[in-house]
Amino acid sequence: MLSRLEKKGTIAHRTEGRQFIYRALVCEVDVRRSMLGRLTDYFFGGDVAALVSHLVEGRDALPDDVARLQQLLAERSGGAEEHDDV
Repeated sequence: MLSRLEKKGTIAHRTEGRQFIYRALVCEVDVRRSMLGRLTDYFFGGDVAALVSHLVEGRDALPDDVARLQQLLAERSGGAEEHDDV
């Protein structure tokens, strides 16, 4: 498995005596982004809204979770608009 990851360029190793010492070449954020992108493409046809809808509906989203999502979406769209609780 490690040799496959090394061929893909995600890890590298150095030799110390008879041991291989491995280190990551990509950060966790990049791996997460890549994996989530593939998951979104595969299961939701690239539809990010469908993914978010599935996550919110599939779990008991707390009001704080919904407020945080609204804040993130507002920041992403360029508006830092306030959302009143309904």
